[in-house]
Amino acid sequence: MTDFSKYLIVTDLDGTFLDSTGHTAPRNVEAVKRFQSGGGMFTIASGRVHFIIPPAIPNVSTLLNAPAALCNGSLLYDFRTDTSYMEDLMPEKDVNDLLHYFATYEPDAYLRASTREGMYYDELTTPFSESPLRFYDPATYTIEPDISKWPRKDWYKLVVCFPTAEKARDVRLALGEYFGDRFSLTTANAKTAEIYASGISKATGIEKLRHLTPEMAERTIIACGDFLNDVEMLQAADIAVCPANASKEAKSVADFVLCDHNEGLIAAVVEALENGQLNKKGA
Repeated sequence: MTDFSKYLIVTDLDGTFLDSTGHTAPRNVEAVKRFQSGGGMFTIASGRVHFIIPPAIPNVSTLLNAPAALCNGSLLYDFRTDTSYMEDLMPEKDVNDLLHYFATYEPDAYLRASTREGMYYDELTTPFSESPLRFYDPATYTIEPDISKWPRKDWYKLVVCFPTAEKARDVRLALGEYFGDRFSLTTANAKTAEIYASGISKATGIEKLRHLTPEMAERTIIACGDFLNDVEMLQAADIAVCPANASKEAKSVADFVLCDHNEGLIAAVVEALENGQLNKKGA
């Protein structure tokens, strides 16, 4: 058996670890088990909050043997113990100012807030209706059209959806001009803007994992991702991998481009390690 004890694999979900149907490819699961049997550590980096991960990965508490970097690096969450670490929450004043901005300048945008206690939607309509909300525990979300009634504390992020990619791009630019560096802005798809506390990205999650324990700090981190919101994480990792279906931005910073996500990207990563084909940057 290959010795994987020096490695930590951190993977994005959609378009990377999950296939195009939103499920975990059996080939990936088998490879993760083999990787962990050889001493490897495996986890995910996702924009999702912890309580909506299990519908996508039902066996998450046994599949991950390291804390997950969630809400784009806003926190680490250990599904084995249901414990949060190293949280970066949005300041209450910033939340108030954001909601005022959208109520004033973009009243037709669809809003979703992810907080410690649950998610808040102003309206469950396209494109949020495309989310697999039917699989979520109803106790984890609230639909409240009057955003003045939303809580202002303990926010991880605000996601804003628009009818077109052009509108989303224009609003992301406008937010940057209006707020400067008060927030971190990214997107998980062309029709959204995702807003976090200043300085937060999936790269933040990588750094939090490095500093979690001395043993974790010594591991070579292999990051896998496919889209714009994965670029900083790929740059922060020791080895950056993306699938063949990745965006041009992700491919431009990747050290290795392997198979399509539907073919089992993580399995391809593990096999490349076994064959001595995945080398650290500069090696």
